[in-house]
Amino acid sequence: MKILLAIDDSKPSEADILKSGLDPLCPRDNHPMKYESPRSRSNPEHQASYHCGFDGCSVRYEPMSGYYTLIGVDGHFFRLEEPGVNTLKCPMHNTWLYRKENLNTESGVRWCCGVEHCEYCCYAPTKGDWVRT
Repeated sequence: MKILLAIDDSKPSEADILKSGLDPLCPRDNHPMKYESPRSRSNPEHQASYHCGFDGCSVRYEPMSGYYTLIGVDGHFFRLEEPGVNTLKCPMHNTWLYRKENLNTESGVRWCCGVEHCEYCCYAPTKGDWVRT
């Protein structure tokens, strides 16, 4: 049984914000990330998130933590924030934005909020298609 304690009522709970219909891109390899439910056998934290998984990539995304790498050591799992990626937050929900495919022809990154029913997106120009270029 999982017990959640509400410490700060101004922040939405994970169940309220993470939806399975997002299409985040991995900041490392530009591949689409796949939704993993808390009950997935491949999800060691048993917490809903998006996982890259391309060629062994261990990058994950969820709005409260943003992009992070999950590392397992002796049966314990640790989150390491992806450097230089979690830089923009939704002004309405204060959650980390996810990287979405830019359908415009301009180079840059489109960042969107992962909160249910939120349509907030912004455009961040970069030197190329990758976040860290």
